[in-house]
Amino acid sequence: MLHVHSVSYSSAQNLSSLAQRPQSARLQFSTQSRRPRPLVKCPSFTSSSTPNLTATFAHTLSSPPLPTEEETLQSAPTPASLQTSSPSVAMPVPAPALESPSASSSATFPRKRTPKIHPWLIVGIGNPGTKFQKTRHNIGFEMIDVIAQTEGIKLNTIQQKALTGKGFIGPTQVLLAKPQTYVNLTGQSVGPLAAYYRIPVQQILVMYDDTELEFGLMRLQTRGGTTSNNGVKSVIDHLQGCRLFPRLRIGIGRAPGTMDPGAFVLQRFHEPEREEMDELIARVPVLIREMVTEGIEKTASSWNEIRKSRMLLTPEEKEILKRIS
Repeated sequence: MLHVHSVSYSSAQNLSSLAQRPQSARLQFSTQSRRPRPLVKCPSFTSSSTPNLTATFAHTLSSPPLPTEEETLQSAPTPASLQTSSPSVAMPVPAPALESPSASSSATFPRKRTPKIHPWLIVGIGNPGTKFQKTRHNIGFEMIDVIAQTEGIKLNTIQQKALTGKGFIGPTQVLLAKPQTYVNLTGQSVGPLAAYYRIPVQQILVMYDDTELEFGLMRLQTRGGTTSNNGVKSVIDHLQGCRLFPRLRIGIGRAPGTMDPGAFVLQRFHEPEREEMDELIARVPVLIREMVTEGIEKTASSWNEIRKSRMLLTPEEKEILKRIS
């Protein structure tokens, strides 16, 4: 005797719809491409936590092989897990070399892992074009140029409205940038660059001239407040109001008498000022190298308020000065 098992209409309909569902619909959680966030949010700095925004240079490192369909289905997250905040992407770190097992080795001792080294975005503020070269307002561009020349980094790529170059300073990967938007719109370049590469806010160094700082002084800060520099104001606006990014300020002094400050910063330095400014700029590559390897707090404490009359140039700084003079 044949036994016929009845199947409800609703169950059969569900099975039919599942069979007809396109394969891409079942993989929707894992095959969606990750898009960069439009802006970098200001991280919370507390003594017990670290910023949740990490960095990666996706275009300088090779991508891992794509998973198979079976692996993708097994690793696909559930819809409930997608209710969390935006994921942070860690910078890929090479796996530590495997050690040969020995009789004295024990599984209870974990292998020492290579520490993560986050890249830096180093930005110089200035105006593009030969008309503005060597003016007071283009000190930021001059600092980027001397860093690139000293470290052998080529500025040969236009990206997010900026002339950029990627390279290494010691073990640390850096992205040098000269925004081509003119000073007042600098943030239109810095914000998208930081978001695209997921650079932590505390590792976006902005270098610029400062009329509020005495001429010839150089000050490195881990963060800052308000400023008269319109380029820095634009960066703050495009980082959603965040002011917690480091800054390297070069003092150019105030405009003399009743002179318009706008006209003052677009002028070139007088000869004695130019010589002193060149000596100050020659120190910048050494400062930057120490900052990315030793940390910004330690570097700031030893470099701040440096002036040529207070410290002689080192042999390396003298060589840099010869190249830029």
